[in-house]
Amino acid sequence: MKPYDKDIDIVFSPMSDETMSWLDELLTTCKRFGVDYYNASEKDRAFVEAVARKNYGIKQAKMNGVSVSTVEPFFGIH
Repeated sequence: MKPYDKDIDIVFSPMSDETMSWLDELLTTCKRFGVDYYNASEKDRAFVEAVARKNYGIKQAKMNGVSVSTVEPFFGIH
């Protein structure tokens, strides 16, 4: 068994509010569509990420007083 090195310093930093907000949107989208993100196919992941990205962008635009039309279209669909 490898001995434990007591001199190693591990530093943890909390995620930013923006990262937490994005993850919340992604997990909410996964739940909405019944997708288990970590076990999902690449196609399903791409789908929920695109939906979450669009929804997150819309929420950020509204929060910042910017037109929703500035948000990137979903999969390029206008």
